[in-house]
Amino acid sequence: MKTTKLFTISSMFVFLITALTASSMFVLLIAALLMNSFPSAQNHEKNINHGALAIQYKDLAQEMLTKMEEKQSILTSKPISSYFGKTGMSHRARLMNQISEYEKTAIEYSQKALYHQKIADKKIDEWFVARSNQHNQQNNKSSL
Repeated sequence: MKTTKLFTISSMFVFLITALTASSMFVLLIAALLMNSFPSAQNHEKNINHGALAIQYKDLAQEMLTKMEEKQSILTSKPISSYFGKTGMSHRARLMNQISEYEKTAIEYSQKALYHQKIADKKIDEWFVARSNQHNQQNNKSSL
């Protein structure tokens, strides 16, 4: 009887260790794939279209604000008595949490949009300066 219990417990322990090892390996594999799928900022800084990224983040921020407004309208349209009781309070808390998360995400996306817009504007300015310098050099050569 003791050996059967010991064998059962030890086999369960081995199974748990094997399962945890396999699942952690799977998680590490997924993390490695995700890390390799995104281009590094240092290597591809010149190839990124910052104007397009700014527009994309601006659209995402607007989408989050729309979702936030929808949740706020749900929250304000229901009578206060519908939030009494355990279920009502948890529903209200869930709505409040969603509103907060949408707001944080919208702010984050807005900041990213502003960042990429500044870089895009800077690159456009640099391009115009380089273009005008090139034009000035050509005019100087032709006048000589």
